[in-house]
Amino acid sequence: AIVAAEVPLLFEAGLKMRLLFGIKVVIACTPEVQLDRLRQRNTDLTKEQCQQRIDSQMPVARKVDLADIVIWNNGSLEELEIEVERARVEIFARVHGYFGVTLVRIITVACAFVSICCSYDILQSSLL
Repeated sequence: AIVAAEVPLLFEAGLKMRLLFGIKVVIACTPEVQLDRLRQRNTDLTKEQCQQRIDSQMPVARKVDLADIVIWNNGSLEELEIEVERARVEIFARVHGYFGVTLVRIITVACAFVSICCSYDILQSSLL
């Protein structure tokens, strides 16, 4: 199962908080688009006030670096839908594994293999 949580200040909260989540997805845009959208939403603020608000936050570039998957939201709704679908495919591939091979299955098979090899070595040494 996949559980999603929206945590606006996930990266600002520090490493302990980030460790709670297996895959971290960031929706990002360029600084220019960010400023333009903030100004459109907050018509009562000046351009300088909007820029100060953005500057008080962790830079988007840093969040992009910390993310496992980035959804770019610089363009149209149609472009965003393509980005979201790409991210969805990537998330499912990471959770369910490529070609149906998950990390859990790999570890299980490896442990079984090591157990069989150890049992074989013990059996061999007891026969000698």
